[in-house]
Amino acid sequence: MWSLFLTILSVWQARRVFATDLNNVRLPTHLKPVNYQISLTPFMIPGNFTVSGYISIVVDVLESSTNVTLHTKDILVKEVVVGQVLGYKYPIDRIELVEELDFFVIHLQEPLKIGEQHVIRMRFISKLSDGLHGFYRSQYLADDGTIRTLATTQFEPTHARKAFPCFDEPQMKAKFNIRIGRTAGMHAISNMPKIQNPIRYSSDLPGYIYDQFEESVPMSTYLVAFVISDFEFNESELRQNNVTFRIWARKNALDQTDYARGIGARILQYFEHYFDIDFPLPKQDMIAIPDFSAGAMENWGLITYRETTLLYKRGVSPRSAKQRIALVVSHELAHQWFGNLVTPKWWTDLWLNEGFASYVEYLGVEAVEPNMKVMEQFITSELQNVMRVDALTSSHPVSVKVSNPDEIAQIFDRISYGKGATIIRMMDHFLTENTFRKGVANYLRHLQYKNADQDDLWRFLTEQGHADGTLPESMNIKTIMDTWTLQTGFPVLNVKRDYSRRAANISQERFFLNKLHQNGSPFKWWIPVTYRSCNNMKNPAHPDVHWLSQDHDWKMVFDLPESDQPVVFNVRQTEQSLVPWRSATMSFRYLKSMFQRTPAYGEFQKFMKHTARPVYRQHGLRSMIHNAHEDSLLRSEIIDWACSIEVEECCNNVRELFDVYVRSGRDQDGINENEIETADEDFKEEEGGEAIAEMDFTEAHEVDMDLKKAIMCNALALGGEKEWNQVWASYLASNVAAQKQYHLRILACTKEIWILNKYLNMSVNPQSGIRKQDATLVISNVARNVHGRDLTFDFVRSHWNHLKDYLGGRFERALGSVLGGRNTQLELDELRAFVKMHEGEFGAGQRAVEQALETTEANVHWMDTHYYYITDWLSQQNQIQAFTT
Repeated sequence: MWSLFLTILSVWQARRVFATDLNNVRLPTHLKPVNYQISLTPFMIPGNFTVSGYISIVVDVLESSTNVTLHTKDILVKEVVVGQVLGYKYPIDRIELVEELDFFVIHLQEPLKIGEQHVIRMRFISKLSDGLHGFYRSQYLADDGTIRTLATTQFEPTHARKAFPCFDEPQMKAKFNIRIGRTAGMHAISNMPKIQNPIRYSSDLPGYIYDQFEESVPMSTYLVAFVISDFEFNESELRQNNVTFRIWARKNALDQTDYARGIGARILQYFEHYFDIDFPLPKQDMIAIPDFSAGAMENWGLITYRETTLLYKRGVSPRSAKQRIALVVSHELAHQWFGNLVTPKWWTDLWLNEGFASYVEYLGVEAVEPNMKVMEQFITSELQNVMRVDALTSSHPVSVKVSNPDEIAQIFDRISYGKGATIIRMMDHFLTENTFRKGVANYLRHLQYKNADQDDLWRFLTEQGHADGTLPESMNIKTIMDTWTLQTGFPVLNVKRDYSRRAANISQERFFLNKLHQNGSPFKWWIPVTYRSCNNMKNPAHPDVHWLSQDHDWKMVFDLPESDQPVVFNVRQTEQSLVPWRSATMSFRYLKSMFQRTPAYGEFQKFMKHTARPVYRQHGLRSMIHNAHEDSLLRSEIIDWACSIEVEECCNNVRELFDVYVRSGRDQDGINENEIETADEDFKEEEGGEAIAEMDFTEAHEVDMDLKKAIMCNALALGGEKEWNQVWASYLASNVAAQKQYHLRILACTKEIWILNKYLNMSVNPQSGIRKQDATLVISNVARNVHGRDLTFDFVRSHWNHLKDYLGGRFERALGSVLGGRNTQLELDELRAFVKMHEGEFGAGQRAVEQALETTEANVHWMDTHYYYITDWLSQQNQIQAFTT
């Protein structure tokens, strides 16, 4: 049937006339959509995965014109009518399809009348694909062994046009009336509640009934959503405003929705208070989709998630997964105000959406789960993480001009999310939390249901800062923050003490990963500088802000300590907190990747073992019972690092613990809490270490699951085919998405090349049991394994066309991981040849490829500059340690 549609479509394309300017990627502005009436009937039948659709769009005519231009992609339009709302139909001269721009242009014989409302009516057919974008299908295995199919959506940023003809730009807000056809036994949900019982509309489709939904508030097309499934829900009614809060999932995973339901409702209430604006919709649905490309999507009133970011099972899902769920749920709920209520005018200001949500997600979780201490983790998760990318010349400004869909897709990256969050956090600090929050609330209140750009936010924050006295009258936020959003990179501050004057000279320059780029950058920033000393502790929570301006290279600060006042360091290396250790291991792993394939790796490993043993014995061997969330994450971090450099005690322990997991079956679906039983294991005292405490795998099962990731990965690295097959069997047997995902990561830990090769091929075989959404996870993790790095590069080169066809933009964006980890001139030349061979083929991955190439250049320079010096230093330190122990 679909082949017939393509034949008809080719007839339409034969009539194409190139009258449209291909350089103008934006829609004409003479029409403004007011309301969409959408009716869709998806057919989820093998051999006929199609959608029959009808749409009626009411538009205001702002300027007279003889054309109507909308977006469509992969849609067969069967009928078009353009007329006045009251009845007059305009004669159509011709239809023009502009594939390069996804334009569907209706050329009229008469101009539309300015100042009047008109209506565009279209009947169409589209494909319900398995491509994870637009209106697509997903499948899962039910308990009875049958394969169930559902239909769902992912429209951000430019995929609504695949589901129905529309004005698919964020500034083109309108109200939506949606009607969805389905078969009995299925449920349809959308942004708004249903307004009546299901009804039949057509005798031509026996067995199909239709759900009609309330008219939406004004919103952008990328926020429209609908799902047809046989899922069930858990419901929690909020204490305020009578907002219905539901979590939907497949029936055999419904018991995993309790955590998200509880924390989601509490975070929603927190944001109502934080933004000082009630949640504007009568309900909030959240649904876990088995096949989902993104982590989650903030569709207004119907947030869609990967199962890993919504479903949590106590005793099986690790605490790190619990924290991720909390943060992602908080992120998407923050979008309901910042992004949905007020939306960027264009994707140039995507960072206003994602940066803001990426910051306040931490505030939401900190408010309802303070024991997680997520605000402390912001430093490593966001700030330090984004610096590695922003130190490249191939980075981009936070606010960046984009036009076509590939360019738009490229900026859904660490700069828009992580750097955006970091500079918003900086504003929160220098304006003070109270001023910042009030300025944001004013911004949202005055621009609700409208569009904005960053200058609008600057204006409201400046007004509030001046009103509260937290921003000098001579300064404004635009002047300060434009230096952070319109320039690439970030500054490094150089501080030179002048002890005779109790002062310091502070200067700035842009920081580059590759020092060869250090000279010549013209960028300067407005930088808020705060410092503490014994002389300025009157208000330690809010120290005075000193501004280093964009117009001056340096600034003097005074009233510093005397030269004989001490500076305190943790010289005994007794650090107990997660964040310093996570920051340290991030740097250690970089050094390991630089040295691992060199003759000096033995010296590096010996030194790192000496450093890691004491902290491993303190944290890795301590009883796992009744540990706090932070301690659990710290322990898994330390175990993973210690075993990766082959600390002997760690390697012995993970072998023994892996056997315990396999024997006890605790690598399946965890512990039956109704039949709690204890599996204690006493381990021998390791030479030079402490006795390993009894491991109670029931009382501390949440902690146990976090440690298991590190234990099993390192056990696979030390094992072979038998261990790999055991973990693969556990992956196939698990019904918990978070557990399945970390199994996929663990399976990439083996050192056996042939197993890694088999695993890569399995990742792109739809019959293997690995979902398409997870293929890039497998490929990226194999590439990060030093034993699989070159293998993955060969796999990508030999399967290039198949990978692009099968994975599309997900593969393109994963190329940065695949091409990373190289540090020799030969590898750099090989990488350059690969990039040249596929020039113009990287699509949404173009920037990631450029960054991988530049990172390799920086690594080569680093090795040339530092390798021999560090090797000599390591050798000296190891000799000193050998002499003193």
